[in-house]
Amino acid sequence: MSKLRDRFEQDFTVGEGDLQHPEEGDLRGYVVFTRLRADKPWRYAGWLRAADDEEAVYYAREHYGRDQKVEDVLAIHESWVGGTDVPWSPRDDDAGESRSFMVFTQQVAGDDYLGAEEIQATGTAAALEAARARHATDGPSAIWVVDVARVLRRAADDPLWREFDQTYRLARGYTAEVKRKWTQFRDADSLAAYQQDDLKKEF
Repeated sequence: MSKLRDRFEQDFTVGEGDLQHPEEGDLRGYVVFTRLRADKPWRYAGWLRAADDEEAVYYAREHYGRDQKVEDVLAIHESWVGGTDVPWSPRDDDAGESRSFMVFTQQVAGDDYLGAEEIQATGTAAALEAARARHATDGPSAIWVVDVARVLRRAADDPLWREFDQTYRLARGYTAEVKRKWTQFRDADSLAAYQQDDLKKEF
């Protein structure tokens, strides 16, 4: 995801990963998170528009789950996200009963949101306050909270990564011929930097 651009004023913290995707006709906005391995945090991957939840999960899997090898993919309708930088009041069904909420934090404005932990709360507002109190010492730039029951996941037996070799899609899988063509337009240092960045994202 892109960093906060210099032309933005310091107190203007809307970055590429923030929620600003209004509905278009029958299509609604969904936020997508991916996790490379079980020991890695959930990471903001992007967003998409879909007609309904089932379609959102399908698109999330097809696009974000097959761009690189990941363990799992989440899709969340934007209206269920509550956060310190969310420009609307999220839908809520606070019935006074405690339930689980996923917490995502953004350490520096413009960086990706990462899954931090789950907390117990009776509603979105209470979950956000609890998350802010828990993260008061590390001072993240922004926090999102989402009711776990509103998080959409693919079926456990639904494959993400195709079985055949797809390393040609990754910088580390570039052949000598592709590298030669790359360096016709970019220098060798930029190719090495691109490959290193690709390896960081995958591993």
